[in-house]
Amino acid sequence: NGTKEEWDKIIKGEDEQIESEDWYGYYYHGTERYIKYTNHHPFISGIYKLIVKCLDGDIVEIDKN
Repeated sequence: NGTKEEWDKIIKGEDEQIESEDWYGYYYHGTERYIKYTNHHPFISGIYKLIVKCLDGDIVEIDKN
């Protein structure tokens, strides 16, 4: 029950905030002890063809990872 524009505004996938500890770098190289980074999990992974039915037409998304 939405439009193509509304589909494009949806954030697809998920971001995970990860914090890990780097003892080796901290003690031997003077780097930061904790490292923070973001890992993105895609909406769909692998080979797929996704068809989204919208009020103003269909959206076809193809990924060939």
